[in-house]
Formats: sequence, C-alpha cells, structure tokens
Amino acid sequence: MRVVKTAETSHGFVSSRGESQDAQTLYARVVQALRDMRWSGRKVALSDLRTLLAEANCVDWDGDDSQPIGADVYRSARRFLEALPAAFPDPEVSAGPDGEVSFDWFPCPGQMFTVLILPGGKVIYSSVGPDQRLSGSEDLGETVPDRVLSELRRLY
Repeated sequence: MRVVKTAETSHGFVSSRGESQDAQTLYARVVQALRDMRWSGRKVALSDLRTLLAEANCVDWDGDDSQPIGADVYRSARRFLEALPAAFPDPEVSAGPDGEVSFDWFPCPGQMFTVLILPGGKVIYSSVGPDQRLSGSEDLGETVPDRVLSELRRLY
C-alpha cells in the first residue's frame, strides 16, 4: 500500500497530490480555479474602491471640508480586500471625511459590522447588533486581522 502525503495549502484546503501526470494536472487546475474564484469574488468591491478613489481624490470632495483618500490608505484598503477570504460577501465601500475607507457589512436587520482603513495601515473595526457590541483596532499586515475574521465568521 502506498501512502500519499497531504498538506494544508495557502487556500485552506487539505491537498493530496496523486503521482500520475493526470492527477498533477487536475490538482494544478483545481488550485488555479480556487485562485480565480477568490479574485473574481472581489472584482466588484475592488472596482468600487477604484471608483471611490477617483471621486474622493481632492480636499472638499464632498463639499464639507473632507480630506482626500491618500495613496497609502488606498493601498491598505486594496490589500485588505485582496486578503479577505472569498467565503465572505463583499462589503459596501465608502469614504469618510478624514480620508479613511470604510467597509460595511449588514448581515441582518439591526446588525452592522464596519472596518475602517486609516493612514499608516491602521484598522479600526466595530460590530453593533442586538445585545452585542465589539470594537477594536489593529495594524494591517499581509492578512486580515484575526479579530476581524473571527467576527465575520460569527456573522456569516
């Protein structure tokens, strides 16, 4: 009997690679399909972010002394969206008056989860719902902060 080694992959699935050429080809196609699904799932939010950057690119863009979205905030917001697992729905994307980007989820009536991306890669999050409030802040690294993922898992 032959044992095939398994390993957890970067997309979160346990893989078992067969040894035949057909098995290796199939494995490569499945991995590529999973990558494509992840990126295609964020096309709308990423497009909304690009549109937002174009609309909020100067001082007073909303007529109320608002600040533009800076390049560092845009890059951090994009990195956040690209790192967000495909299992979660796209957030609504908006700009704040201080140059921040806001991602909002509304999982059910009376429940809202917001993530703000601030200059310097600072992430502030807040979840409000019936009998439940959560808030905090973290620095954005290469992945979505664990507390943000934990709250999204709880909500979805």
